[in-house]
Amino acid sequence: MLTKTISLKFSFIITLLALWSCSGGGSTHENEQVSEIPAEQSTAAVTKSYYITNSENVSMAEITGSGGELTINMQTGTLFGVMKSEDKRKYYDQNDQFRYAVKFKDDAFKLRNANEELIWKVKIKDGKIKIANNEEMTAAYEIHRYDDGRIKLKQNDNEISSIRYEQGSPRVEVQGKYFLRNFEDSYAPGVLLIPEISEVEKFIICAELAVQGK
Repeated sequence: MLTKTISLKFSFIITLLALWSCSGGGSTHENEQVSEIPAEQSTAAVTKSYYITNSENVSMAEITGSGGELTINMQTGTLFGVMKSEDKRKYYDQNDQFRYAVKFKDDAFKLRNANEELIWKVKIKDGKIKIANNEEMTAAYEIHRYDDGRIKLKQNDNEISSIRYEQGSPRVEVQGKYFLRNFEDSYAPGVLLIPEISEVEKFIICAELAVQGK
């Protein structure tokens, strides 16, 4: 009789354990929702390229931008632009020699030489770009871009030169000397009209405008 009672109690305990297991076993995660781990997002920087050729389609400058870095390949050599801080990019030549610096501030940037002396100050404001060789922007060149596809270069309210381009076109001609690709609706062609700026300096300013979408 005692053996039968123990057997019945044992069967009852086994039944309770089975029911408890099916109901989740009292897990502390019963009401938790399983969340999927999002797939890792790619952090690779998008690379963009801009080209300036001459009338014979020979490369004068090939500009490549990726993240905070810029590379300008020219007939005279290559410059490598590297961000040193949030507001400064330094350009080095192929021998890793420091050549130029670009300092950013609000709606302007300054191109400086290896001695950190100002060469050109570029101010972007009110639908135009002003470029001068001094902090006060005295006798600044002004580049105006119009909705009908015209770019005009002015100084002291006097028009110096102008070009016309097809809006949205990947190719822009500047006086038969420079041919730009991928500078759609940019102020860069106007920079190439300024006679005082050396070609290397022109290409650096064009590169900085391109990566800013200006």
